[in-house]
Amino acid sequence: MKIKATSMDGIFILDLKKYDFIINRIIIFDMFGNQVTSIEKPNSQQEINLSTQPNGIYHISAIFDDKQPPIRLKIFK
Repeated sequence: MKIKATSMDGIFILDLKKYDFIINRIIIFDMFGNQVTSIEKPNSQQEINLSTQPNGIYHISAIFDDKQPPIRLKIFK
């Protein structure tokens, strides 16, 4: 899972192409553990828009369709 910023305004593209597993859900948390947003059945190139959120650290969890543990990333806005 790779992530890239499209600009400095808090919009990111999450690249999920390289996985053979189906990702059912993406959950984004702020640095305090509060859920900011959730995306069901994400695209292979999913946009994440944090432009309305304050600057800080965000955690992204990708939840798979089976017993695979979630993948986690940290992003800085």
